[in-house]
Amino acid sequence: MRSDLSLRHGCALMLLVVFFGAYGCGSGGGDNDMVSPRLTPTSAPSPSPPVASPTIGGIQAIAVGALSVPVGENQGVILRSRDSGSSWTVVQTVANSLNALSFPDHNNGWAVGPSSIVHSADSGDSWSVQREIPEDLRDVEFTSSSHGVAVGGLPPQPGNFSGGGLVLVTDDSGTTWSPVTLPQSVPLQRATLMSVCFTTTATGVTFGEGVSGGVALRSDDGGAAWQDISDRLDGDGLKGAACIGASEIWVVGVGPRAIHSMDGGLTWEDRSAPLTAVFTGELFAVEFETPLVGWAAGDRSVGETQTIAKPIVVHTLDGGTTWQEQALPESAAAGSISGSAFRSSNGLLVGQANREADATLPIGFVTIDGGTTWSPASFPPSTGLLQDVTLIP
Repeated sequence: MRSDLSLRHGCALMLLVVFFGAYGCGSGGGDNDMVSPRLTPTSAPSPSPPVASPTIGGIQAIAVGALSVPVGENQGVILRSRDSGSSWTVVQTVANSLNALSFPDHNNGWAVGPSSIVHSADSGDSWSVQREIPEDLRDVEFTSSSHGVAVGGLPPQPGNFSGGGLVLVTDDSGTTWSPVTLPQSVPLQRATLMSVCFTTTATGVTFGEGVSGGVALRSDDGGAAWQDISDRLDGDGLKGAACIGASEIWVVGVGPRAIHSMDGGLTWEDRSAPLTAVFTGELFAVEFETPLVGWAAGDRSVGETQTIAKPIVVHTLDGGTTWQEQALPESAAAGSISGSAFRSSNGLLVGQANREADATLPIGFVTIDGGTTWSPASFPPSTGLLQDVTLIP
């Protein structure tokens, strides 16, 4: 899940990256990769009670990301950075790719992917498989150390379409996960839910795409039941969501697009115009530090045919009324940003380079001045596509 990144300059920090097994990159791990054996299912460890962070100022930063394997294989990995995201080492490999991560407190974190849910009870130092699943999970959010919601799609049906939108809920820290019965609208029958966020422990939204367009759902009971709100907004191409405070929600996507709600998803306003004035492309991640200060990241379409993607991050200081592009290093390769995290003047972007190429490589950038300047991150040779980034409170 998306969350704000707390990179305290001059402090010892730890970041984690959960990585998607990229296709077409066959490079092996370097000498410093420290790859440990693949995870196997175990009894889920009991969640540890939240504790104060030992770092200066009571804040410890963490991030999430991916691994490179030959074509046809699929392997994920979890990595850590001890220098605010500038460089990374492998913590542990996992049997399949991972798409998203959520840390509700300092100790406990969960990551999800196409075939498993994994959990850490020690700030990401070690991980265990809580559940092996046939479903494809795309996002997860825990509102406490016991209550979490994961979203995605059921196994594909003939024609390679999703078997339908999927929501799993846990109230016992992931020991058990229960599927939720969703509205039976036609788009949802072949949809994959891509993102989820909660403004309160009760109120949340999830978005996705089906064969007949975008879908959107809203819950007011912590994810136990959902209402189809697709007709309240044009949901096509929505990719990432951010919940701010008790009622504000931003969702971004292709175009770029941005839609905004001030009442917990009951009503929506299209706020795309200020973004389309800046660039043409896609947004996959959005973060707001306050209702006024936020960032969104994805890729810009460039070239004569607009088919080449270059990573981009934009910043607002007035609640999305205007946006300005922040310059990434000139060395940034063609690619896209898929995950972001910010706190105050510190931030981290992760994603993939060479988006149109057979080989998928990682990409990442770090700032300590609110994005005025960005520096490239360095990843182990075995690293592939980066999917998400978050932090431990």
